[in-house]
Amino acid sequence: MKSLDSIFKIIIFLIIATALYFIYSIYTPIYILRKLNGKTVIISAIVTLTTQFLTLIVPIIMRSHLLTTISISSNEINNDPTISSSIKTFLTKPEILQSINYIFKLQLKNSFESSISLISMSGSLMFLLGGLVIIIRITRFKRKAHKLWVELCTQEESTNYENIKKCAYWGGTSYEDLIVNNKNFCDLIRKNEAIDHAE
Repeated sequence: MKSLDSIFKIIIFLIIATALYFIYSIYTPIYILRKLNGKTVIISAIVTLTTQFLTLIVPIIMRSHLLTTISISSNEINNDPTISSSIKTFLTKPEILQSINYIFKLQLKNSFESSISLISMSGSLMFLLGGLVIIIRITRFKRKAHKLWVELCTQEESTNYENIKKCAYWGGTSYEDLIVNNKNFCDLIRKNEAIDHAE
């Protein structure tokens, strides 16, 4: 049952992370998305993993410290009025107290290991999802730029300056280079920018 709870948490986490990456990629201008490279995405993933790790590890360390400094002693058991005397006699045996403390430590260790595996898996999946969403968005804009480039090159009537700007914006540096290397487009850009500066 506990593993189903962890799987459910991972699924919810992935849905939220994917939705946030889509929102991020939609509202972030394409020229900023193009500047994201592997290093940038890896750094953000490491920061996220570190934050998640610290969020989980600090309480575990605190619990671990408390378990080693505060242990169940026979005095505490004997002074507890809610425990019957026959159970007190059983629980105050040294081997029983040792077993209880061992179980607590084992449970803490298992909790720590499952948290670490959950963090590493969700962080890796988050990194992959984020990269995939950004790549899909950039590829979509490259396709739009290519389609517009083909239209610009095959147009027989006068070329629209706004379409040239859109092509450069969507396609990035490679399409900017194509536009600048085309004499007709370069003349049109100079003409329109001269008009814009004159106003």
